[in-house]
Amino acid sequence: YSSVDPRFKILPIPIGAITYGIAISKKNPLLLKKINHALQEMIESGELKEIYEHWALWNAATAQLFNDLSPTRTRPLEFENFKNNLNINKGLSEKFDIYLKTFPILLKAALKTIQVSFLAMLVAILGGLVLVSARVYGGTLLRSAVIFFIEITRGTPLILQLFFIFYALPGLGIEFTPFWAAVLGLGINYSVQECEIYRSGLLSVHKNQLEAAKLLGMSSWQSFWFVQAPQSLRISLPPMTTDFIALIKDSSLVSVITMVELTKSYSTLASTYYDYIGFAVIAAILYMLMGMPLVLFSKKLEKSW
Repeated sequence: YSSVDPRFKILPIPIGAITYGIAISKKNPLLLKKINHALQEMIESGELKEIYEHWALWNAATAQLFNDLSPTRTRPLEFENFKNNLNINKGLSEKFDIYLKTFPILLKAALKTIQVSFLAMLVAILGGLVLVSARVYGGTLLRSAVIFFIEITRGTPLILQLFFIFYALPGLGIEFTPFWAAVLGLGINYSVQECEIYRSGLLSVHKNQLEAAKLLGMSSWQSFWFVQAPQSLRISLPPMTTDFIALIKDSSLVSVITMVELTKSYSTLASTYYDYIGFAVIAAILYMLMGMPLVLFSKKLEKSW
């Protein structure tokens, strides 16, 4: 970054170090021996130094590590080529070409975001129905357990819950891929919110209507299905829509568990091309396009109901 942007200067004192490693199976000691031998040969011949110099990576710390204090001889051509291909000071047409070239990456990431969000919504809806049934119609012990679960889930950050599912549960022998950990984390978090939305909808139906249903000879199930559920669903629809749009946006947090979705792809492309504004606008438009069909569908339902 300091070499690309002239506003930055490197201090004359060491502020850190980067080491490079090659992962090798412990069952293959011969490969380790060969790679170490090859690296040592490259260091002694100066070939590795030349590669580092090509990329402007040779510095005092590397020279000390390689025990090579001779002056640099190679121009950093690879690094200069990299700088020239960055998005800094490029014209609008050149930037547009880059956006066009990288758009399939963002589109693929957006589709992954839609997959995660849709499946998480299903988990949230089903989980919310189970929780609200237990809380409204369950016994004292079951209600207490559900309330405790709701308060724990609402009282802790979503990002912490994702960390717990992806990093902590494997320690207990329960392991998920990043995709399913994301679906489960988002689904469980939003199932609690869905439960409270459904509960407020159910409680908004006046008890006189339920008593009237009983007087008409309806069973508890019939009064729920024909009287309480339709009215509560109509009332719950607007906050449910808001909830699901928030879920799509919160899917950006799953990048912390190595899930590559739209926000992660934006971050990678923006830092690669040094263009945080342009890629941010494209990512924002894609997020809006993902949420818009849901808004239109819910408005249509609200009108018809």
